[in-house]
Amino acid sequence: MQIRHKLKLRLQTFARSHRFLITFLLLASTAIAAEVAWSLSAAECGKLAAQLDIRLGHYTLMLYGLPTSGQPEHLRTLHDRYGVDSKRLAYCTVSRPLINCADSYNAVVFAALRRKFNRDIF
Repeated sequence: MQIRHKLKLRLQTFARSHRFLITFLLLASTAIAAEVAWSLSAAECGKLAAQLDIRLGHYTLMLYGLPTSGQPEHLRTLHDRYGVDSKRLAYCTVSRPLINCADSYNAVVFAALRRKFNRDIF
């Protein structure tokens, strides 16, 4: 019992003398956990948003990064022939959660368009 009491006193002394360090470590670990959770949930968010848009009859591609040569013409053709809209979410600076969200959204839309037109229109 006396060993437990000594250990408890040592922990209390350490906690009192290192409050800043403990606070910093708790905040840093919380921020890291939140970033990981957001990154993983962004893909699920993209899937759910795409499913909702498809049910409403909206087919949209989520784009990020700078446009490549020929991309505007290709997007115009997709819109004119198949009614597929496009939305550019970001240009140069793209975060990992945004990429996860857009990629999972587009994967659902690609599959729905293949089913709708019975072929790959891309």
